[in-house]
Amino acid sequence: SELSTDEVIDLHRRFKIPVSHLEDDLLPVKGEGALITDSKGSVYIDLDSNYSATNLGNSNSEIALGLFNQANLLVSQKEDRIQVARARFLKEFQGILPSGLDCFYWQNSGGEAVDKSLKIAKAFTGHTGVIAFDGGFHGRTHGAVAVTHNPAYRTPFGLDDVGWAHFARFGDLEAVDKLLTSGAAKTIILELVQGEEAGIRPAGEAFAQGLRSLCDKHGAVLIADEVQTGFGRVADGPDTWFASQLFGITPDIMAIGKSFGGGYPVTAVVTTQEISSSMKGGYDGSTFGGNPMAMTAALIATRQMKTLGLPALAQARGAQIDAALETLASPKVKGWRVLGLMVGIDLE
Repeated sequence: SELSTDEVIDLHRRFKIPVSHLEDDLLPVKGEGALITDSKGSVYIDLDSNYSATNLGNSNSEIALGLFNQANLLVSQKEDRIQVARARFLKEFQGILPSGLDCFYWQNSGGEAVDKSLKIAKAFTGHTGVIAFDGGFHGRTHGAVAVTHNPAYRTPFGLDDVGWAHFARFGDLEAVDKLLTSGAAKTIILELVQGEEAGIRPAGEAFAQGLRSLCDKHGAVLIADEVQTGFGRVADGPDTWFASQLFGITPDIMAIGKSFGGGYPVTAVVTTQEISSSMKGGYDGSTFGGNPMAMTAALIATRQMKTLGLPALAQARGAQIDAALETLASPKVKGWRVLGLMVGIDLE
């Protein structure tokens, strides 16, 4: 590179808005599989995987070639313009999602997909009230933060008491039933396996199916935030692409993203024909959502996931980790949870 490592670090330190801790201990310049090489030639195993987004490796020659070819044809089109790349994806993607979820609204980040999921649910129900859960994390955009439980994320922005967001204890069906019965809410949003905020905490079949039943009883909408749990991450078999399938439910709306494009930014809201019809022209819009580059990445990534049998691989690797943890005779390890390749370890 024409830039030295020190110059790269200096530029980042000077110009970054400090919304997060700047990781300047190494400068990644090349990736291969789960490995990254830094600017000084050291090789590391990447345990972060860009918040679990690069499930097909830190470089990918097939996606690179696809993006190169697409960029030579058509780089960008708005979300509401038809295009070949998106049509190719839609043809390929059939059969992966739970039955009935076949309408897409394309976005660029997980938080965006959550925000738009909330808007669609509110448009359909005609009610603003939303039930979320302690330990839940749904992203960094305004609406996503409002339904994220940790007050440290909400309070600085006046989102700690917005009126329409109600929090219940994760696993407490009775509390959810009371909120729905009182008329306080008509939408429920949750991560079916709570991630970074809760330490890999699964909803479990009974709670997930109980929420589905309560939504059916009260005419409420169930949103599954599968941005992190999707695309085989929590698989217990070869056909478990989403946590919804793991727990035997079909949500009304799903937010999907993270590893969707093999590391390229693409996310979506998926829902039913009935719910999607509540959105009218002018209710929303996206300049870059589902652009040809994003759809090309999603198409190639989806094909690779299918060819590799990614859910079965995640199940096998999860079992390998689980078995290894069984042999770890340390008083510091108090327990663990393994769901495919979402693994939480309780330490002293």
